[in-house]
Parts: sequence; structure tokens; C-alpha cells
Amino acid sequence: TSRRITFVEPNGTYSWSIGPIAGYRTSAYSGTVAVRGANVTLNSTWAEVTYGLRFTATGLPSGTPWWLNVTGGASYGTNSTVLNFTEPNGTYHYTVASARPGFQAPGGTITVAGANVTGTIGFAAVTYSIAFTERGLASGTNWSVTLGNQSANSTGSTITFSVANGTYNWSIGPVPGYRANRTHGSVVINGSRTTIPLNWTAVTYTVHVQAMGLPN
Repeated sequence: TSRRITFVEPNGTYSWSIGPIAGYRTSAYSGTVAVRGANVTLNSTWAEVTYGLRFTATGLPSGTPWWLNVTGGASYGTNSTVLNFTEPNGTYHYTVASARPGFQAPGGTITVAGANVTGTIGFAAVTYSIAFTERGLASGTNWSVTLGNQSANSTGSTITFSVANGTYNWSIGPVPGYRANRTHGSVVINGSRTTIPLNWTAVTYTVHVQAMGLPN
């Protein structure tokens, strides 16, 4: 287990060889050495064997920088869809981040076992809920909302959408016999959920009763 192995030999020429060490390589495993009236030192330089890791990111806007951070180790980054780096044999836990806060990807575990590794990092837009709540409709009344290019209807009191950060136009469908306090608008989503209340009232009409034929 020492860093030095010593032999005592008379003058002469000797062949030597070095046994392999798992996970490491050296520039020369054998050779000859000549002893000519003086001590001789042979240096053997070792390096850890590393393997290529290639990860492809999906789901990010083109050109977005992203990083893979090895827990307790190095951080590797790129603004390409493909990230290449090297690691020796072992099991590594990692997290992933991007320059777009609105996109996330799960971390995971890499196992390097004597071969190159490939993988995929799937980013997805973080979504937040927009809840439209109604008040004033008779129980079981069907009503609908369109948000951007999504539409939904319900006979309950709430219609909910999940969307990424951004600005969205919305509108509500007509309900016979009712009118809403507002029928359209826009909403900005910026990292949190939003609730839009809608108040409905029954449409009423004036009824006039006129008596005819009675004396004045």
C-alpha cells in the first residue's frame, strides 16, 4: 500500500512489469532498466480512468443555458441541447437547472461502470392554476370558460386551468337567463396561482298588468 516499491539488485539489465489497478491507467506497464553502479528510480504516473457521459436536454427553448450539478462534485453547463463531460466509475447524484426559471427538470442518479453513459434530461414548463369561480347560478347550471386556446365547462362552482407563466385572454360563454358581472378579460401568470371570481345574476324583466273594462 506504499507509494514506493524497492528492489536491491546488482549491476545488470532487468525487465520489469506493473500489474493493473482497477479504475486507473499508467503510461507504461512494462520495460527494461539498467543498473550501472548507482541507484535507479523509475517513476510510474497513474491517472484515474474516466468515461464519457452525454446528456441531451429536451423541452427548453433553443439556446437556453442549462447545468447538471453533481452532488459534492463538479457542475457542467452548456447552451446547447447536448452536454458532454467525463467521470470515473461510481454512482453520482445530480440536480439540473436552467437559465429559464419557468422550466424545470428532475434530478437523478448516474452510474458509471466501465463504459460511456448516455441519457436524456426532460425539461418542462412549470405550470400554475387559474381558477374561475362562479357565484349566483342555480345549482347544476352548466357554464363555460375559454382561456387562450383552452376551453372547459362545468356544472360545479369552479373551472380550473393549468398554464405556464404568461398573459392569457379569457372569456365566458353565455348562460341563458343569467348575466355575469364580466364576460372577458386578460390575466397575467407570474409564478403563482390566480383566482378569478365571477358573479352571476338572473336576468329579470318588468311585467305590467293592465286592467281593462273596469269603470274609471
